[in-house]
Parts: sequence; C-alpha cells; structure tokens
Amino acid sequence: MDKFLRRPSSSSDASASECRKTKFRKYDQSYIQFGFTELADKPQCVVCNEVLSAESMKPSKMKRHLETKHFALKDKPVEFFQRKLFSLRSQQVNITDLANVNKNALKASYEVALKIAKKGKPHTIAEELILPAAIDMVSNIISPQDAEKLKKIPLSNDTISRRICDMAEAVQNQLKKQIKDSTFFAIQLDESTDVANCAQFLCFIRYDYGDAIHENILFCKPLPNNTTGESLYKVFVQATEPFEFDWKKCVSICSDGAMALTGKKSGLIARLKSLTPNASWVHCFLHRQALAAKKMPDELRMRNYKRKTTRGSTSEEVYELAAKEVLENKKSPREAARSFEICHVTLHTFMKKKKEGLPVELGYKKNRQVFNTQQETKLAEYLLQCAVIYFGLLPSEVKKLAYEIAVYHKISNIPVSWIRNKSAGNDWFTAFLKRNPNLALRSRKQPV
Repeated sequence: MDKFLRRPSSSSDASASECRKTKFRKYDQSYIQFGFTELADKPQCVVCNEVLSAESMKPSKMKRHLETKHFALKDKPVEFFQRKLFSLRSQQVNITDLANVNKNALKASYEVALKIAKKGKPHTIAEELILPAAIDMVSNIISPQDAEKLKKIPLSNDTISRRICDMAEAVQNQLKKQIKDSTFFAIQLDESTDVANCAQFLCFIRYDYGDAIHENILFCKPLPNNTTGESLYKVFVQATEPFEFDWKKCVSICSDGAMALTGKKSGLIARLKSLTPNASWVHCFLHRQALAAKKMPDELRMRNYKRKTTRGSTSEEVYELAAKEVLENKKSPREAARSFEICHVTLHTFMKKKKEGLPVELGYKKNRQVFNTQQETKLAEYLLQCAVIYFGLLPSEVKKLAYEIAVYHKISNIPVSWIRNKSAGNDWFTAFLKRNPNLALRSRKQPV
C-alpha cells in the first residue's frame, strides 16, 4: 500500500507545473467584429479603449464585453469598428508626436538656461526677449506655423532658475564621483575681493581621473564676517561637507602668503592639518608672477626729464652758416646767433675751435656709465636667473651687488656716493632698469 501512498517529489511538481502553463490564444483579424484589436498581446476595445487581460483573448469574452458595456453597438457592421480602429491608431500617433515635441522643447529650455547662466544674464531675459525674438525670426524666415511650436518651450523666470539649479547639481554630482574615484587630489585656496568690495573665498581642485589630470573650481563662497583663519576654516568645512572627501588622498594645498592662510597657529593651513595629515603646503607661483608684473612703486619709478629748451639739438650745419655770416658779412657773433636762434656763446666756442683746428662736439654729453655693455648684460642675466629659481632680489640687494661687482672689477670711475654708502645710487638703478626693461624685482612686502 506504500507505493500507492507515495507523494511525488518537489522536482516532479515543478515539471508538472511547467507542463500545466496556460497557453494564451493569439489575436485574429476576425475579432474586429466584436470591436477589439490587439495591444501587447492583449485585447483592446476600440470603443472605450479598455485593455482586457490576456485570458480574455476569446470570442465569447469579447462578445460579452460588447453586449454588456456597448449594448447599442452590438449590431453595428464591421466597417464601423474598423473606423473606430483607425481613429484609435491616429490618436496614438498624435500622442507619440506630442511626446517628441515635449522632449525637444524640454531640451531647448535647458540649452537656453545654460547660455543665460554662462553669460550671467537675468533669468527674465528668456521670456521677455529671447522667446519673442525667436518667434519673430522663425515666423519671417520659415513659417508662422513653425513659429507657433516655439511657444511650447518653457522659458519662464522660475523655470530658467530651476534648470540652472538642476544643471549645477548634475555637475556637482559628476565632480563628486570623479574625485571619489581618483587616487590623489590637491586643492588651491585664495581669498579675494570682488567689484562690490565683498570678500570671496575660492577653492580649486586638481585630481587624476581616466589617465588624465583634471582641474575644476570646487566652490566660491562669500565671507560673511571677516577674513580671519577661523572664518575661512568654517566656510571651507561647510562648502566641502557635501563632497564627502577622503582627506587622506589630499597631497598638497596651494595658496598665497597671506597670514590668514599661512599663519603658524591660527591660519587656515594650520587648521587643515587636522583634516589633511598627508598634505604639504606650496606657495602659489601665479601670485609671484602677478607681483613681478605689477608696476614699480613711486619711489622706484623712472625719472624721465622733459627738456624745456631746444639747446644742444641744433645741427652743425646751422653753426656753419652762422659762422659764415660772421666772417663774410662782418656780423657780430651775437647778431648772427640771434638771427639763427642759437646760443651766441656756443657760436663763439664753435668758431674758436674751428680756427684752432680742434674737433667740435655739439650737444649735451651723456653721463658716463660705471659698467660697460658686457658687464651690464651679465648682471641682467644673473638677475633673471635668480627670478627663475624664485630667488628674486630686492632693489637694495641689486644696488649692493652692483657696488661689489664694481669693486671686484676695480672700475676706476666708481662714484664717491657708492663708496660712502657701500651701494649703488638710485640714479644708476633707474637707468639700469630703463636699459633692461625685461627685469622684474621682488616687492618689499612679499614674504620670503
């Protein structure tokens, strides 16, 4: 009796259940006489657009639906239901086209919002200027019917603002993912003042992603109270909290030499050491370049003298003519000088040297230079090399170096003031910079 009471195994139950799977009937074109068409292997009524279950793909169930819900249409001919089917198909096509139009309008809305954000224009410009202008252009060049499609683009003030926020959030999420996948990263900090005299705190980040080095702006936040190291630290922590950084990956922090950033005890860099134990501080070379490119202060500015007279600029031919008037026409030197608008003393000296057969030199003589051209060229090259290795010299250091070079080369015409002050003078220094305009010196306020 046990063999008659033996229960089948679970595997046999599974195979039996697969064998007992229901096989649904396929749609037949003759079912249109009951007012039904096919939608995703399910019957759909062409009158009320109701979609029945797959098990209802039977003539009896379709006929019962027609007689119970559409009793007045049960005797209609097949052509009536075919017209209903055509109307249903046309409606579905219109819905698809409308969805495509909405998709394109949404894309155009985002593109307009992106351009407005890049140009920094007010958000109302899209609805008040861009859209009306676009409608006029399309209406005149293409057709008024196509211009009507532009009215479907959402460009209101709130919409543009929402689009910009969405794109900013998407960019932030992408940046967050890239930094999270990077091996190392470094940050650069700077505190500056905008045109409205408001303090702004900027942070840039540099990281490796996809076998390349990327650089992006991390944040730009206003400083509400002051620019102390404590305020900068609070703003930095609040701005970087959403990114969830692994600060062990931070290898370097770059900034300028401001005390609020580089202070030994209360500076921002000192406070960040608790977050970034592996990071080292680097002085920003762009700030050095900006300081070197600044104009020279007033105390070191070139002294360009403007001549008040034209004395010394008269050519030798004029003096020859004046001397001829004196010798041939028997005019006095003073009268001849007055007629040619030259100095009578210079004319008298010119005639005297001509009579004695001495060489005549007209005009003002230039001040005698301490160094020759070769020595000044070597000095300028040395100063440029110092600037390249970030060891630019101060003006006082350059003048002391010039005096030491003059003593070393045993130059005979060293000015007395150089020997007294153990340093070159300001006049030589300004003339030296004028002869070498490619030189740039350190500011006295620049920290070493």
